[in-house]
Amino acid sequence: MLNELLHLNPKMFSRHVDEAPTRDGYGKGLLEAGNDQNVVVLSGDLEESTRCHWFAKVYPERFIEVGVAEQNMAGIAAGLGISGKIRLSIHTPLFHPEETGNKFAHCARTTIQTSKLPVIMRACLPARMAQRTRR
Repeated sequence: MLNELLHLNPKMFSRHVDEAPTRDGYGKGLLEAGNDQNVVVLSGDLEESTRCHWFAKVYPERFIEVGVAEQNMAGIAAGLGISGKIRLSIHTPLFHPEETGNKFAHCARTTIQTSKLPVIMRACLPARMAQRTRR
């Protein structure tokens, strides 16, 4: 018995399960969340990798490409969160986890977490970077 509200694959216990990348599910989830007019997506130059370009095509007025500027992204998210009207999803590339990630995390903690702002953060580690860090 599967809970229909969970959007699970009905064939999950079968030997013939349809496979899809996790990022496709995330992109579809963003599109579904986009039905809420308060959802804004900020991207750190990873639209295709995170499939948030699907959201950008459907809701261009609620999509902001920040580029590789993670600290600025956290500041923008905090400002939008303070408005009290907007929930956010942030996609940030962590090309240098030991540098950029720490700066982003610090900025996010000091501007978003301590203020208890309604911001959803998601960090993505590109596959190539993940392979380099495993060595």
